Amino acid sequence: MRLPIGFTKAILAAALLGAAALAACGTPAKPVAPRGAGTSSAAAPPIDVCLNDKPPPRAYFGPLRAARCEQEMFQTMAGIARDLDVKCSYCHVPKGDSTFEYPEMTPKKEIAAWMSHTFMTGLKRADGRPMTCGSCHVDKAGKPSAKFLGAPRDTAWAVEWMTTVMTTRFTLADGSKLKCKHCHIGTWGTPTFEPKVIGRTAQVPHGELPALAPVPDLMPSDGAGSAAPSIKP
Repeated sequence: MRLPIGFTKAILAAALLGAAALAACGTPAKPVAPRGAGTSSAAAPPIDVCLNDKPPPRAYFGPLRAARCEQEMFQTMAGIARDLDVKCSYCHVPKGDSTFEYPEMTPKKEIAAWMSHTFMTGLKRADGRPMTCGSCHVDKAGKPSAKFLGAPRDTAWAVEWMTTVMTTRFTLADGSKLKCKHCHIGTWGTPTFEPKVIGRTAQVPHGELPALAPVPDLMPSDGAGSAAPSIKP
């Protein structure tokens, strides 16, 4: 018996619809790897910037003491300038067009060396991230700043930052809690509180210092001695 043409078309349509549904519910096809893709999922090893690069021209004992080559020196200095939002001339003595007397000591270089040998070694971040200048040097607007506590010093902001950021973001090198007295001798508002910290090495947490003779103090004298050892950071 011959079926009506319309009925036959309906059966064929239903069959095709059922096949499509079965295909959709079946095992999904394996994704096709991009052409040329390898089978290993391991990331490529990072490129060593010191590969085939020149070594540092001399030994450094400040922020550059860990630099293994000239490229790392440039990267370190660029990172410091970025964290402080400054140019090279902020610390270095200009010699000519875009050149500087890099070995010459300046007050700001001495402070940078002092911080490198004290706060950067005597403290660590509570979150385990590396210590950088940018760990502290962020102003109240959230921007990098060399004078992040204000110029002149904003006392109210400094107290707020010290109590809400400094003592919570950082710990001592051994992981114990950082307190005001570790840098200021006494707590805020007490007679033993010492507001001045920069340059007073014995007063703040610090790691091992270079065994070098002190240089003349390049900062205003406070009877505490030089801010940094005799180094050329």
